[in-house]
Amino acid sequence: KNWCTDQYAIGAYALFTANQETNLDEELGKSIKDTVHFSGEHISYVHRWIEGAIQSSLRIVMHMQEEEFDIVIVDGGVLGMITALTLAKAWNVKRIAVLMSED
Repeated sequence: KNWCTDQYAIGAYALFTANQETNLDEELGKSIKDTVHFSGEHISYVHRWIEGAIQSSLRIVMHMQEEEFDIVIVDGGVLGMITALTLAKAWNVKRIAVLMSED
């Protein structure tokens, strides 16, 4: 399929008009109680595919390097999230980081 000629998609990415996305990256990128952090190209101010995703992820990594964690689970997917919740409850641990990638 040629997405550039699709009458509904008209290309492969979102292109905002002037002032359409004012503060969008700030609102979508807000952490929840400094515990749950969001990153990705959709909340990056550069909003350019992989470059935006990397920039957004670096923002979170820079923030997380200043914190200490009791447990870090790397790329565990759903099982990693379940493990994190189980450990938090069983060991009364509150400082757990789950780092996940998307294939």
